[in-house]
Amino acid sequence: MEGLDEGNEAVRSLVSRQFRIASEGYEDGALAFVVEAEDVKRSFIELAGEMRASGRVPFLRRRGGAIMLKVFSAPQQAQRGRRYLGPLLLAATVAVVFYDGYLRFSWYSGLRRAFDPQVNPLVEALLFLVAVMGVFGAHEMGHKTSAARSGLRASGPYFLPGIPGVLPTFGAVIAQTDLPVNRDALVSLGFSGPASGFAMLIFISILAQAKAVSIPASFAAVWSSGPTPILGPFEAPPFSILSLAAALLPPPPDGVVTVTTELGFAAWLGSFVTFINLLPASQLDGGHIARSVLGSRLHRWVAVPVILLMVYPLRLYLMAVFVFIIWLKAPHQGALDEASPLSRANKLKVILALAIGALCYAPLPL
Repeated sequence: MEGLDEGNEAVRSLVSRQFRIASEGYEDGALAFVVEAEDVKRSFIELAGEMRASGRVPFLRRRGGAIMLKVFSAPQQAQRGRRYLGPLLLAATVAVVFYDGYLRFSWYSGLRRAFDPQVNPLVEALLFLVAVMGVFGAHEMGHKTSAARSGLRASGPYFLPGIPGVLPTFGAVIAQTDLPVNRDALVSLGFSGPASGFAMLIFISILAQAKAVSIPASFAAVWSSGPTPILGPFEAPPFSILSLAAALLPPPPDGVVTVTTELGFAAWLGSFVTFINLLPASQLDGGHIARSVLGSRLHRWVAVPVILLMVYPLRLYLMAVFVFIIWLKAPHQGALDEASPLSRANKLKVILALAIGALCYAPLPL
């Protein structure tokens, strides 16, 4: 951002309506103020709204015992020429996920029909599509709703089609124009997606177990040795949402095991992606939350052990490279106001995010 070259008096007038100005000057090419207020958080929210309307962006930081306010001119917004990109990507993702579900059914169609002759592959693929898109869609709409509630300008979700038979979707992204106004808004933004996706994941996990197939133990090795892992409760940690959902069902009789179908993979995928998103690194949802709690310096360096964790034991090599590049080239900018403390409600969201991350831990079935 470029420092303000004109309109300094107008900027000072806006600041003085919300804060008491102790001193002022220039710093880093921007107009800078040392300010005071009875309610710093509320005063800054009012100021940020007024300045956005005038094409300016304020940043509030603590320096020693003082509160420093810097005002920059807002960057030019790029022209949007992506009107049809979102719907096209959504259609492509729906097609790939549906085909992925059909493909996973076909790998075990003979075994499935042996125990359920009436099973319909198109219905199973459709259920798989609803499950996967339900979790990912709920996640993104949680972000979108939180952004709208905080007054942030953001695009609709851009879903990313994956590779059939490997990973049906790479998730989705939302293009965000503004920075969250304060640490509360940043926590809400990071928490809203995983929380919404997790609510849908609970339902999908229970449905996956309800539609699980009971087979003789002698067939279990055949079922689990195909091109894709078939996840049963025995392969998930006992505290995970997958295992807790399985615990709602009565145990199978002796000599019989329960294995999940394509819906089990959908539940595992939603659980795994939610867990990864909540890791406290870079621009991940957990990274937003960690930045609000830890501050700039500590947040930047806590990403290093997280990236190493992705390499081993999680074995997410491409994800580790991706997060490392973002960590190196695009440091987290935080919120506009990082001088105000987190509210009690958002401290609770931080605790809930940790709990959701633990419940969603489901290692790669390799």
